[in-house]
Amino acid sequence: MKPWTWRQAIINSTLPPTTRFVLLTLSCHINDAGEPAYPSTALLADETGLSERAVVTHLRDAAALGWLTVTKHGYGGQKWARNQYYPRVPEGFEIRERVPKGTESGSVPSKKGRGKKALKDVQCPVDKGTEGGSVPSEKALNVVPEGTEPDDRKALNEVQSNTAVNPALNAAAEVRDGTAAAAAQKIGNPENPEGDVAPPDAEAKLLAVLQADPKLEIDPLADRVHVLTWVGKGVTPEQLAVACQRALAARDRTSDTRRIYPKFLDRFVGEVLAEGKTASVAEASSASTSAPWYMSDSGIGAQGKRVCVERRPNETTPDYLVRVAQASGRGPWIEYVLKREQGGGRYRQIVEFFDDLLPADFGV
Repeated sequence: MKPWTWRQAIINSTLPPTTRFVLLTLSCHINDAGEPAYPSTALLADETGLSERAVVTHLRDAAALGWLTVTKHGYGGQKWARNQYYPRVPEGFEIRERVPKGTESGSVPSKKGRGKKALKDVQCPVDKGTEGGSVPSEKALNVVPEGTEPDDRKALNEVQSNTAVNPALNAAAEVRDGTAAAAAQKIGNPENPEGDVAPPDAEAKLLAVLQADPKLEIDPLADRVHVLTWVGKGVTPEQLAVACQRALAARDRTSDTRRIYPKFLDRFVGEVLAEGKTASVAEASSASTSAPWYMSDSGIGAQGKRVCVERRPNETTPDYLVRVAQASGRGPWIEYVLKREQGGGRYRQIVEFFDDLLPADFGV
């Protein structure tokens, strides 16, 4: 049996996909005369990417269904351990012509050549998002490679469609661009919960920093996603300049003559941003320690957590402060509360509440 005929029968069969894959791989070892082939199961496993056990299993199943005959390879009674495989087609099996799903009557060319105009009309439209050159020309669609079977032109035309060749690449590019645009607008950025829009000239300022040094290799189009990501993170031109200096210094330390690319630079941008956050936290901490905790609502809340006094629902800050001050023991916060509440209607209640915590020189 001719290998091409056997392959067409396998493709049009109802065999499991993996079994068809193994048989199609085996068909590559059968010569044009249709003589039996004897590749090792280890070789077939390497060519298919399956395990040797899986190859043996699928060959055995195909043989049981009548798709090949297996004998021992050898001559004159000298039988090798390797099997040889004869291509076969199960009795009663017929290859049926396929009509692509969704096509209308006459849209697929028949043996008499009808419907060619309908096929050409289908091949003309190009999906939005395709790039120049991604869809072959009409002339290229009808080219048949040398060495193919006579009916390959018909098979080629049947599998051609009006879909774009590279929609996945375009979809990935759209996702990348959308992510970069979201970063530029700081949408969903935890560092910027208000979601404010970045300054319109932020990208241009960062690009100016990158293009100022000839050792920096930056492509405004290909590397735009990096720049927009930095814009979304709130990187300032000053911070980017510091990151560039550190990246250049790192190259000099290792005597590396390569240029600085955005991906390498991004590591130092992260360091600069981390240092900026640490400095901000330190400043906030120093500001909070300079003022007593009982002078601010946030300080009272933090002290309440330290002394395990939870704020009640709808409790006012003055009421909460009284309880936190009492739980904190003796200290200047007691005098602060007394002075603030002095002359009020609940002053005596607060004095009784503090009891032993009252200052030694306190007089009612």
